[in-house]
Amino acid sequence: MAHLRQRNSSKIPGSQTEPATESKPPSIAGPSVTPFVSAFVILSTVRLCSAAYNNIADCDETFNFWEPTHYVLYGFGLQTWEHSPSHALHSYAYVLPHALVAKAAELISQNKVFVFYAVRAALGLFCATGEARFVAAASNRFGSETGRLLLLLLACSSGMFHASTAFLPSVFCMHMTLHVFASWMNGNVGMAVFCGITSVLLSSWPFIGALYIPLALDVLRTHGLLHAIALGVRNILLVVTPILLIDRYYYQKFVLPPWNTFAYNVLGGSSGSQSELYGTEPWWFYLLNCTLNLNVAFACGLLGAPAVLYCHRDQDGSFSWSLFYQVLPMYIWFGIMNTQAHKEERFIFPIYPLFCLSAALALAPLVTSISEPVGHRVAVLTRLLGPTPLKAVVAAILLLGCAMSVARTSSVIHNYSAPLAAYQHLHDHLELEHRADRRKMVSEKVVCVGKEWFRYPASFFLPAGSPHLRFGFVKSSFGGQLPAPFQALEGTSKDGGLFNDKNQAEEDRYTPLEQCSYYVDLELENQKEEKLSTNKDWDVLIELPFLDASKSKSLYRAFYIPFMSAKHTTFARYLVLKRKLA
Repeated sequence: MAHLRQRNSSKIPGSQTEPATESKPPSIAGPSVTPFVSAFVILSTVRLCSAAYNNIADCDETFNFWEPTHYVLYGFGLQTWEHSPSHALHSYAYVLPHALVAKAAELISQNKVFVFYAVRAALGLFCATGEARFVAAASNRFGSETGRLLLLLLACSSGMFHASTAFLPSVFCMHMTLHVFASWMNGNVGMAVFCGITSVLLSSWPFIGALYIPLALDVLRTHGLLHAIALGVRNILLVVTPILLIDRYYYQKFVLPPWNTFAYNVLGGSSGSQSELYGTEPWWFYLLNCTLNLNVAFACGLLGAPAVLYCHRDQDGSFSWSLFYQVLPMYIWFGIMNTQAHKEERFIFPIYPLFCLSAALALAPLVTSISEPVGHRVAVLTRLLGPTPLKAVVAAILLLGCAMSVARTSSVIHNYSAPLAAYQHLHDHLELEHRADRRKMVSEKVVCVGKEWFRYPASFFLPAGSPHLRFGFVKSSFGGQLPAPFQALEGTSKDGGLFNDKNQAEEDRYTPLEQCSYYVDLELENQKEEKLSTNKDWDVLIELPFLDASKSKSLYRAFYIPFMSAKHTTFARYLVLKRKLA
């Protein structure tokens, strides 16, 4: 451990001691290569796979972000109350960069499904860039073994696979957290503060600021009060000015979405509006969620950080305050999220990489201690287990984590990919139909959903150039508020329908079933709605399997286990129906 301490102490802000030339211990991960380049190559490959195969797991992604982007590009889409000028909880400054990427993709192909996946690919590459910086900084700050372990945990993480390419503010905050910590570990606190402030303001999610409190405390500790205030004010002005101007253009008035979000969630908005309106979860929700999506990285990260702080010391043997401030944010955010009644998987995304870093820090001394002198704290484990068993334990932990992550990712893709596939097939069918009808007058065609409204992937899956095609909601067992179409002209500055902040249904959203040309539904055995596939007026156009969770055993639906999951899971029919011609 003395070897590790000497290397680490030279990276602590303010240290005047340069490390002596030293030979690095043998690595279980093979010969050393440039950390950023190797990490980017590996992680970009994994993230592009995520862009291609990842599902859309949250309807907020579709309606609050893909749909406004689609409207900015094509002039039609669906508007939620959060994007209505009456409430303005989200910023178009966050939407606009995605729209610019989409415009660039249109230079290659006008196919909107291609554009959709191109934007996801850009999100994946942006994430990989942040992760590569994160890995390189960890290698520089804590040693190459920590960097390699961190790379392995990030690349194999099921949670990172699903989060990395989602179009959500919480994912943007995760991307920014990677840059914050990469800059912070490299000693560039100015860039770290800039990225943190960008995360807070551009995401319109002000609560993420709690994650960066330890950074602010570390800046105060190392740079003093006046410098910290000047750094914060300068970066706030630098970030908030373009956001205000962009939102002024789109909303046609000055708004500050982060404040509106804070007012709604903390001050209560209008009477009776609370985040709990959108559901509550038990206290163990995030424990289960992180166990599924991060597995050993979560366990080692959450439990290992105290051991890391106990083992790691500065060069003079004193407690490492720098490391303490860098470990603390994970616990702050995890603690805050667990106290909230309204819990969602996406809320924990920003600290997924921090769990991986904490786990790498916990495991790295066990690996390096095999082949180098260690401090007395880690030496206790070596004496108890011996070098070979200790190496086997670490290898077994990593192998178990990788296997669980592959099984988890495979399960989610295998069980729940039907909606994206069905809408892509529908897009191709509608495009062919539109070409056939191009030279003759055709009546309006409506693609409808009932209870399956929340799995609609986005208007990117409706072909471009068809003035007779629209999307509609049919009244179902869902009783909350649905989006409304953007107004054709100046839609970003006008409400598309009646909106409320209490999640109460608005009757102007619904399309009568009689007007629907196509209908998308998941047919479950005990559903309240009519099964249209048995109705003589409808034909089955597309049929795909989708997991029926109520009839599948939890272990086998959570993880895909070859030759076994098929015996313990049941699939329902995900259908696209077409109305028969009269």
